[in-house]
Amino acid sequence: MSIFIETKRLFLREITSNDFNGLSEILQNLAVMLPWDSTFSDEELHTWVNENISQYRKYRTGYLAVIRKSDLNFIGIIGIIKVQIENSSFYELGYVLKQNYRGNGYATEGAKACVKYVFSNLNAKKSFLPL
Repeated sequence: MSIFIETKRLFLREITSNDFNGLSEILQNLAVMLPWDSTFSDEELHTWVNENISQYRKYRTGYLAVIRKSDLNFIGIIGIIKVQIENSSFYELGYVLKQNYRGNGYATEGAKACVKYVFSNLNAKKSFLPL
């Protein structure tokens, strides 16, 4: 089963190796990655894609490609990642959008859909903070 989520303005789907160029515009752009103070090399980006594919199969979670419905542009990544902290598992929400798509509510729209996905499909037990 692949992960596919649809919202009013977005398609959220599993990332594939075909998304390399769109991902590189985000993860290899220092202005976008400024909060992390680093960017990905080509090799690191390929590894990151493969780790996401593994997350999809193992946990049914991972970063998803954010596609804007109106023009089918790849505008960013958003998703829920399963993480281990000490002996407990948690779901973590993360997103990064291309600079020119920020401030339009896409991250909020996608985040709400991802949270709904976790509670509807993965039987999450604890609530996230309200969006």
